[in-house]
Amino acid sequence: CAPRPPAEVTLGLHENGVEISWSESVSAGEISYVLVRKTGGAPSSVDDGEVLARTRLCSWLDTGTVPGGTYGYAVMAVRSEATSPLVTPLAPIFVAREVSACEVVAGDREVRVTWQVPPGAQRVVVHREIFALEAGGQPCEIAVRERDGFVDLGVVNGTSYRYRIQVEYRDLVGLRRTTGRVVVARPEDPPCPVRTVGEPTWSAGTYVSPRELSILSHRLPLDGVHAAVDREPVSGLVFYVPITVLGQCAVVGRALRFANLEDVRDVEVEDFGGYLQLRWCWPRGCSTVRVAWRSDAHPASGEDAQASTVDLSRGEYENRGGFRIQQPADRPYWFTVFAAAIAGPDLVFSPGASASCRAACRHQTPARVRYHFRRRPMSREVLLVLEADANVRCPELVVVARPGAMQPINRSDGRVVARLADLDLGSGAREVRIDMGDLPQPTYLRAFFGSDSDYRAFTLIDPPVKELRYA
Repeated sequence: CAPRPPAEVTLGLHENGVEISWSESVSAGEISYVLVRKTGGAPSSVDDGEVLARTRLCSWLDTGTVPGGTYGYAVMAVRSEATSPLVTPLAPIFVAREVSACEVVAGDREVRVTWQVPPGAQRVVVHREIFALEAGGQPCEIAVRERDGFVDLGVVNGTSYRYRIQVEYRDLVGLRRTTGRVVVARPEDPPCPVRTVGEPTWSAGTYVSPRELSILSHRLPLDGVHAAVDREPVSGLVFYVPITVLGQCAVVGRALRFANLEDVRDVEVEDFGGYLQLRWCWPRGCSTVRVAWRSDAHPASGEDAQASTVDLSRGEYENRGGFRIQQPADRPYWFTVFAAAIAGPDLVFSPGASASCRAACRHQTPARVRYHFRRRPMSREVLLVLEADANVRCPELVVVARPGAMQPINRSDGRVVARLADLDLGSGAREVRIDMGDLPQPTYLRAFFGSDSDYRAFTLIDPPVKELRYA
């Protein structure tokens, strides 16, 4: 006779398919089971579907399902040649998969989420809500323009957000959505640079409190995402430290040392044949200088490896009435006098960038080339206007453009918009048109000689900074 059928059949979604389980038949003897699957509904007989398995077990994992499909199952008990009636669950099961490989990146006032969409999905739906008990309100739907992710720009730094990512499928009944996968993100301000006058006691990676930062340092305003500007620098040795802040926790980055020292002024050199003598005006509070000289160009810094140097105290300067080089060689001398300050075991120096801290002798006076820019009305072009004190052939000029609020500081600090070679300059001004193309406004322009060696024979005189602005 036929065995008793299984008393109960249950279905459940599994990571790799559908798990079907049933209770044992209460009949005696060797009992096995036949599992039947039908797409779209429950099978009414063994022939009304596909036989998945013949087994003595009371469960089976169907790995042949496709996300977005509806599947019905039935089980019957078998003893010898006799079979029980089919037993089916209460309802077929809809197979759905959530997104996988989900990655969340929270940045400055934005959250980026990416994922992999399961096969068979119609679309992905995302809802955002503020992740706080007291926030209240209804979740809002985020526009998902790309199939594999989205960027949410409507967020506030320092606030946690919860995103529910649901996959939508279409079957015979209509549209169905998964329960969804939940991720949490908290956008934060980028690292905030701070300024300290004394050398910071924190080492990179140290955790400090925001209160300690406010007491020991001065926070700088950001200039975009990856830069900050100290618009009111203090004099002396200054340290700049990037700080990453998350809530009430701050992590210290690597400190950068900067010597904000006032340059020496009014450097003068006199050639007495048997010796050269330098005199200058000392900056307030400065007690030590470094006198540096080269034969080919002014020293670029107080640590210029190609320069000869002498460190001189203010007392030595006053006792000697200046600084002397005895028995100078018959060659050019290009001097720069740097103000110096003690930083631990080292000396740090002023920039030495002003003309007032420089002097030269036993050399030919370099030809001076002046320039300025003039905007052409209703045009994306500007005019570069060049003038010289004498008839000269100007070496190669490079015009560099830097978008933003700061001028280029060297030839590589921006986009080269023009290269001009072999320009004959003389009486009157010479104009050259420069196409600005798609450069945004504001953008700052600046001209440089094409080679550093050109600065030995020529002096390029920049216009005031405000005249370098293209807007």
